[in-house]
Amino acid sequence: MYRRAVLTNRFYGAVIVGWMTLLVLLTVFLVLTLESTWAADYVTRSGRGPVACAACYLELYPPAAALLVWCLGVLEIGALKASGDLIGGPTLGQLFTSVGLGAGLVTLAHVGVIRCWHPAARCAVYLALVGLGAAWVVWVS
Repeated sequence: MYRRAVLTNRFYGAVIVGWMTLLVLLTVFLVLTLESTWAADYVTRSGRGPVACAACYLELYPPAAALLVWCLGVLEIGALKASGDLIGGPTLGQLFTSVGLGAGLVTLAHVGVIRCWHPAARCAVYLALVGLGAAWVVWVS
């Protein structure tokens, strides 16, 4: 009876992990598909030339995809820290600071492309945000 209970608990655990994995994959692919479709549609309808459309798409989609992957990594590290299985490593404040800076970069990219800011102005804003982020990391450390 004990052995059957252990096997049933293992099966139940495997089913839960399987469904959680499917839920995470659904979320990742759905978000990436929506962002990519929106970015491609927006830049083609904006009236820009083909090279400008490609540059704007590359300015919008890869940072958003990287931010999504980074957020999932931060959630995983946070879950490991909460369970006690991870000793040391970055603090949650450092991880969420990097998520905030990444969200700022993605937001600035979207606002800059939607409002048709000049590419030099967008680059200057990106460099300023990266500089502020580096200064924050040095100050926190």
